[in-house]
Parts: sequence; C-alpha cells; structure tokens
Amino acid sequence: EYKVNVATSGQYVLSARVASQQSGGLINVQVDEVSLATLQAPNTNGWQSWTTIYADVTLTSGEHILKLAYPSGNFNLNWFSFALGSGNFPTQKPTAAPETGCTFSSAFAVPGQIQAEAFCNGFGVETESTSDSGG
Repeated sequence: EYKVNVATSGQYVLSARVASQQSGGLINVQVDEVSLATLQAPNTNGWQSWTTIYADVTLTSGEHILKLAYPSGNFNLNWFSFALGSGNFPTQKPTAAPETGCTFSSAFAVPGQIQAEAFCNGFGVETESTSDSGG
C-alpha cells in the first residue's frame, strides 16, 4: 500500500519498471479498493534485465490508498509512476525525488514516481539491490 495525493483529476499514464525470467506476472493496480488496471510483466530474460510497461488509468484528485496486488507470476518491480495524459507512453523514466520508505503521515505526489520499496503495508514482498540503469 502507498498513500498518494493526486493533484489533478484526469487520465494518467501508469508506468512500471519490471524484470523477470518468466512470463505470466501480473500487477493489479487498485485505488481505494477499486481495480483500475492490470499490467502484464513480460519475460525480460533476467531478474536484472529491465523494461517499462504501461497502462492508461483515470484518477480523481485528492488523497487515496494505492495498492499493487500480484495475482500471479514472479518478477521484480523497481518503480512505478503516473504522468498526466494517455496513450503517449514515455520513452524515459520520469525524474523525481527519491522515496526512502513508508509514510502514511504524508502522501506521494501524483503525478510523480514512487520507488517500489517505499510501501507501507506489504505481504510476501522482498527487497533487493538492483542494477537497473533506468531506475
């Protein structure tokens, strides 16, 4: 879980940086217990071979609880981000201040980038170092 503060209601491009040695990984993105999108983490031929996947989502302004659920597969997640707009998937990762850990006392800004390890609540999640030059 992550607490987020959406600045402006509208369409956003959700980007997620993933790596996996197998196919079939799914990320279900939920805001306030409502499913917004499911992204598929592809086989990138290595746990440190990274790619960015995308989906269009609609967000409303204000503070929300964002959950990432992993219904199937094994993969690494480095970061995810939200950018205003739709369909024009960026070719480079967004720039943002590094997020160092859970904070339910303040919210992550959207649009913006969130490091995967900055979650407040998680089950079955492990953290590890990454060699991702894009993250």
